[in-house]
Amino acid sequence: MRAKRPWLVARLRDHRESLLRHFLELDGKDRRLRFGASIPDASVRAYVERIDLLQDAVFAVCGPGSELVGAAHLARSGAQAEIGLSVLPGWRRRGVGSAVLSRAVRTARSSGAESVVLQCLPENGSMMALARKHGLHIVNEDGAVYGWPDVPASVEVLDVGGDRGGNAR
Repeated sequence: MRAKRPWLVARLRDHRESLLRHFLELDGKDRRLRFGASIPDASVRAYVERIDLLQDAVFAVCGPGSELVGAAHLARSGAQAEIGLSVLPGWRRRGVGSAVLSRAVRTARSSGAESVVLQCLPENGSMMALARKHGLHIVNEDGAVYGWPDVPASVEVLDVGGDRGGNAR
């Protein structure tokens, strides 16, 4: 097992192409776990183009050669925030996901989010373990798993019936 180390987590403000390359490197199974469906390249491109890099926040860890190896998208809408997370296969279980998730949760809290939601599929045991590690409460509803950290205000669980179109997906 590779040793875990502290990772430098950067906020991406104008590196849309790096984020796109990161998502395109995910295979069908990993895209399903990240986005809730195994989406084609065109949908990945459209998703990346829709990210509002001024209102939302994208945090990343880069590997050798500035390759983006892990990313968390913190989408904000009013008092609600949603986190989407991905780590390239060769970089998992090394603390990358933990680093970007921690930064996203801290940013959501400090920006005044009254609810923070992380959605994942029930079979994504790694994501649920990571969420628990960071103090997120896990709820399984309608075939989707939700996690959220303790925040001062109440937490609303998103309804995933129908389009399942969350912001950070």
